[in-house]
Amino acid sequence: MRWLRWCVALACVSAAPAQNVTGRWEANYSQIDEGRKVILGLTVQGGKITGYMIQPNSQSPFVDGSISDNQITLVTERAGRGAPGQAAPAPVRTTYTATLESDKLVLQLPAGRGPARTWEFKRVSS
Repeated sequence: MRWLRWCVALACVSAAPAQNVTGRWEANYSQIDEGRKVILGLTVQGGKITGYMIQPNSQSPFVDGSISDNQITLVTERAGRGAPGQAAPAPVRTTYTATLESDKLVLQLPAGRGPARTWEFKRVSS
């Protein structure tokens, strides 16, 4: 009988839905003055995430996003840069990964010209 209860409990835990990350999230962009903010607006529907990222210099929509358990993948797309007079360059896609840790969202920034960094977001509204 204990074995049966254990199996039922395990099945319930493994079938638990992913946590809801829908809402507005904010993080400090600058560690020096803590005045610059990065904002995420996220909406989850059926495991797919849509929304946007606002940084001090730009705003980018998420063109693809998914959530599985507490692991999140977000993809932005912006116009590519090219030399004047040349054909339009291909759009630039950036993939971010994040982990939902209780009341915060830890976003991994891809390593570009420097080391990889993380931003910790706090939910400010749902």
